[in-house]
Amino acid sequence: MAHAGGRPQSDNPKQSVLGVRVTAEEHEKIKKYAAQHQQTISQVVLEGVELLFNNEKTQKET
Repeated sequence: MAHAGGRPQSDNPKQSVLGVRVTAEEHEKIKKYAAQHQQTISQVVLEGVELLFNNEKTQKET
């Protein structure tokens, strides 16, 4: 039977869900940043986490 269509399958699917509690002010800041950069809130948070990981790696190398 032929493929039904839809979104292509990811090589590394995101199956874990992470919930984070933030203040109303933090939520507004994140939403505003996401809108200004045409990103989703999830993309903004993941980008921030990646920056932390990269910063930590850089500090260990020096």
